[in-house]
Amino acid sequence: MTIGAVNAIEKLTGLVPRSYAKSGLLKAEAPQSSDPKRHDQVQLLLEGMIAALESIVEEYSQYVKIQETFVEKGG
Repeated sequence: MTIGAVNAIEKLTGLVPRSYAKSGLLKAEAPQSSDPKRHDQVQLLLEGMIAALESIVEEYSQYVKIQETFVEKGG
């Protein structure tokens, strides 16, 4: 599901997120865009992925954990 969301970002927005997957862990960085529409699309796809994962956690919390880290970049 998480890798599918990363792939969907690329396919639907044309933006390529930086990502790394290993042993069930996905690390992904949302791509930056100066186009507000694309930014909103990326955010919606990520929020949809989180909502789906939260539903899974409700049923299988002993097997699935969600860890979110937000890093602001800028200058």
